[in-house]
Amino acid sequence: MTGPLNQSYRHYVSIPLNLPADLQEFVEAEVKSGRFADEKELVCEALETLRTREEFHHFQLPKLKDKLRASLADRDQGRVAEWNGEDIKRQGRALLASRLAGA
Repeated sequence: MTGPLNQSYRHYVSIPLNLPADLQEFVEAEVKSGRFADEKELVCEALETLRTREEFHHFQLPKLKDKLRASLADRDQGRVAEWNGEDIKRQGRALLASRLAGA
């Protein structure tokens, strides 16, 4: 089984890699299970996952924190609206019905 990261267009560079015994056993078990074609594929996917997580923490998380701060400031200043799930469902159903009637 090969994943999307084991593409022929990728250029690979060999690096020495020593793992603790428990991680080596994990790698071998994952490859043996068929989830990864080989150790290289597993390490590439693990590093891609790490890169994605790091990008989230460096770029997306600060934006989310800013939005949260702004929302909390709105709440603290009383700039909030009552929210009722049943009312929203009722309004949505009425809107859908009117669109279907006009279709």
